[in-house]
Amino acid sequence: MRNLDDYIENLKKPSGKRLEFPEIKREIDDLLSKEAHIKDFEPKIFDDKAYKEQSDSLMELKFIISKLKEKTDINEKLESLSYYLGQLRYSLFSKDKKSLKKAVDKFLRDEHTNIRDLLSQIKEFKSEIKNMEATLKEMNQKVPLDSWLSHANYIESQIKLLNRIQQRQNNIALNIGRLFVKTAKKSIRK
Repeated sequence: MRNLDDYIENLKKPSGKRLEFPEIKREIDDLLSKEAHIKDFEPKIFDDKAYKEQSDSLMELKFIISKLKEKTDINEKLESLSYYLGQLRYSLFSKDKKSLKKAVDKFLRDEHTNIRDLLSQIKEFKSEIKNMEATLKEMNQKVPLDSWLSHANYIESQIKLLNRIQQRQNNIALNIGRLFVKTAKKSIRK
């Protein structure tokens, strides 16, 4: 329940860009197109001899990256929630109680799409990015400067990309939640 309380508090704060329904759909489509960057992320350091000598850290890094790749389902969940937000909005105008209940259940109770679990996954994604940064920083201190320099730009750009993706996911989730609360309130009043 704590995550839901944090989520509601976050809705009160102006964080990120405020998006309306059509913009949310475009943002999600753009995120889905960037999924390949996460799935294909294999640092070239895996082939570098200086990094291979740090087998424990390298194994930890590979594990973190595999966990990051699992987080691509966040985008699919955001897409599902935006669909159910559209269904909720439609059911409000059509006065279809069955459709309204289904959409609300998807937001609050469904084990695959509920907003609470989605927010937890987004936080975990951020945590994994930080773990990856810390592991890479530790590894970089133990390798020769020329090895580090040959990979620094690529790794830095990938970390920035992952951070931007995570921030956008968080912003989309907050906006979907904001619109869900707004629409659900309207449905209660009717």
